[in-house]
Amino acid sequence: MCLGLFWRKSSDMTRALTLCFGLIAGISFLSAQTDCEVFNVQALSAAYVELDVDTVLLQPDGSYEIELTNGNVVSMVLGCTNEGYFEYDAAANVDDGSCAVLIVPGCTDPSYTEYHAGANVDDGSCETYDPTCTAVAFGGHSYNVTYIGGQCWFAENLRTAQYANGDSIPGNYGPVSWSTSTSYGVQAVQGDDDANIADYGRLYNSHAMLDERNVCPTGWKVPSDEEWDALLSNVGENPGLKLKSSLFWNGTSSGTNEFDFDARPGGYRFSSGSYYGTGGLGDYWSTTTWRQFNSSNEVSSNSIGAVYAEHGFSIRCLKDGDIQGCTDPAYIEFNPAANADDGSCLTQE
Repeated sequence: MCLGLFWRKSSDMTRALTLCFGLIAGISFLSAQTDCEVFNVQALSAAYVELDVDTVLLQPDGSYEIELTNGNVVSMVLGCTNEGYFEYDAAANVDDGSCAVLIVPGCTDPSYTEYHAGANVDDGSCETYDPTCTAVAFGGHSYNVTYIGGQCWFAENLRTAQYANGDSIPGNYGPVSWSTSTSYGVQAVQGDDDANIADYGRLYNSHAMLDERNVCPTGWKVPSDEEWDALLSNVGENPGLKLKSSLFWNGTSSGTNEFDFDARPGGYRFSSGSYYGTGGLGDYWSTTTWRQFNSSNEVSSNSIGAVYAEHGFSIRCLKDGDIQGCTDPAYIEFNPAANADDGSCLTQE
């Protein structure tokens, strides 16, 4: 049953608490109450048990001690009493409505097919790494990959100097030659220093990026704007922080790289042919925009337009095919980026 206690402190403020307990000797008039009603203690005290308002005491630990005139003492601790929430307080015996974040166990690593998009506590169920997302050799280099929310991405910047059909992508252009390459694909190395290839890969203008011969390996592609959005959606809050490398970035701009995407600040090449941004900017093509990683925790989106079409940006290749995941928003496992249901919808909200 519930007993609502109202008392007045010396500050003349009236507060209210609700106390649920079984039987309190000497208050037999309450035993007939079946509903959780609210009683005014001051009114009850005169008519029944003569409870003085000063018998409700706030304890140092935040609990309340209520001493009745018949000698019974009841301790009341406010808090979240539901074990299914992060805010659960084992000491609480009166729920104060502070239960807010539901505990959802599951596989929290998007690199595994068991990934549970709604989970916030890893329960050890991550077992099967996507078998189709494996390192790929292209142009004399084997690229590391990472599987994030149904997408298989290169885990390093593209460094090829040839298209998928074997045709070369022109490079080693000085500022004038670069600035006049307005109708065909070209590539460059940051600072014209081949030592930067290992860390940052190469930079490509939009004509190389969009060339039908494919700048990525066969079966891979330059991601669309929507596919970049899918990546960021799967990563969640602060995508820049989570996707950036923990190395190479200037000062405090480094990321946590918790998804092994390893975005690096390779800067870019202006349409004029000059270089900029190494250590502070990572600019990547999509087929319709370009994405920028910088010192913030976010990833910006920018339209290509005539100005940026001749710039040189980095490329991350994405494995061609559907984005696998739970496509039903009625389930906790729902993946807003997925366009092909993989049977992972298990728990209805």
